[in-house]
This record gives sequence, C-alpha cells and structure tokens, in this order.
Amino acid sequence: MNTNLQDEHNASWKKKIVLFLISQNISLFGSSVVSFAIIWHITLETSSGIWVMFFTICALLPQVFISLWAGVWADRYNRKHLIMLADGFIALATLGLAIAYWTGYQRMELILLVSVIRSIGAGIQMPAVIALYPQIVPTEKLTKVQGINQSLNSVLMLLSPAVGGVVLGSVGITGAFMVDVITASLAIVVLSFIRVEKAARSTEPASVFTELRQGIAYTFNNRLLRGILICFGASFILITPAAVLTPLLVNVALAMMFGY
Repeated sequence: MNTNLQDEHNASWKKKIVLFLISQNISLFGSSVVSFAIIWHITLETSSGIWVMFFTICALLPQVFISLWAGVWADRYNRKHLIMLADGFIALATLGLAIAYWTGYQRMELILLVSVIRSIGAGIQMPAVIALYPQIVPTEKLTKVQGINQSLNSVLMLLSPAVGGVVLGSVGITGAFMVDVITASLAIVVLSFIRVEKAARSTEPASVFTELRQGIAYTFNNRLLRGILICFGASFILITPAAVLTPLLVNVALAMMFGY
C-alpha cells in the first residue's frame, strides 16, 4: 500500500512539473521572440541607438522595481494565479498593441508604453515562478529540475533572436506581436491543468513594506547572497548592451558594406 501511495505521489509531482515547465518555457519563448522582433523593428525603422536605449530601459527597469514587491506577493497569494494573471496582463497589452498597429496607429512611443506594461507583468510573474518550484517539486529533486529548466531556458534564449528576426521578416511586426498573445494564452491553458494551493505560512503576515524591508536586509546581510547579487548585477550590466545593440551594429555594418 505504501508503495502504491509513493508511486501516485511521484506521478503527481512529475505531471505537475512537466506541465509547469511546458507552460513557462512556452511563455518565455514567446516573450523573448517578440522582444527581439521589437528590437529588430526599432533598429530597421530608426537606425538609432537612442530608441534602442529607450526600449531597453522600458523593457527592463519596471521589471526590476516591481519584482521587489512581487516577491512579497508570491508569499502571500496563490502563485499559480499570480502567474496566470501576469501572463494574461502581458497578452492583453500586446494584443492591444497589435490592434493599434492593424488600424494604422504605428508609433514608437506606443511600443515603449506597452513595453513598460509587459515589463511590469514579467516582474510579477518571475518571482512567482521561482517560488512555485519548491512548492511542487520534492526537495531532493529540486536541483535536477532546476538544471533541466535552465537548460531549456538557455536553448530558447539562443533561438529567440533568430526566430524573432524570421518572424519579423515573414509576418511583420504586427504578426510578431500575435506570437506573444498566442504563446501566453497557451501557457495559461497548460498551467490551468495544474492544481496548486496557496503556500502555507507559519506566521501571520506583516505589512508588505515590512516584509520587503526584512527581505532586503536579510539579503544584504548574508554574505553569500550579497556576493551572488553583485556578480549577477555586474554581469547583467556588461552583457545587456552587447545583446541589445547587436541588431543595430549588424544594421550599421550592412549599411556600410552595401551602401543603403
């Protein structure tokens, strides 16, 4: 009997994690493809590093700021619902942008505005995603699952720039927007098949700002976490300009070679 219960438990969490990995990697791939398609679009339309800089700020900074509060929300509310709401929020914003472009209202400022909204959604989604793994995966399997997830993420991030360029060249920027709408919708549908309860808390929750302050204090007082954050922040600052400016540099190089 105990063996049967153990087999059922193993099958249950494995099914959950497979569905969760599928949903989140679909969502990540769609968002990455659209982000790179937007970068290519801005580059081809403006050939301006200023516009690329504006897009990078709008796409990254809101996510950084909102994620501080989103980490607290992930401990207070149902993480599955937070992920689904954030994905839906991003999909609706992107759908609105696609409709605006279909109707002829095609402005760079609108792309920047929607990029801010998409960034806020991603900033809410990511902490909930990270916090959900320990909730549905046994502790002894967590490292293995995270390794698989990181491998999938790396492959998709390698494919995203190329796929973004192909999509932009094939169906245009409006069609590229719909890629994110479709993938986000698919991710929500897949995630809806996973049953996840709200995480139990051992103590009564304090105010959001109190928990936020406690989390920041704990992080920076922990030598290991502080070192990891500093290394991650430094590498992010060094890598991001090269990643974002590559399309612009390619465009400039082609213009110099072929004179267009």
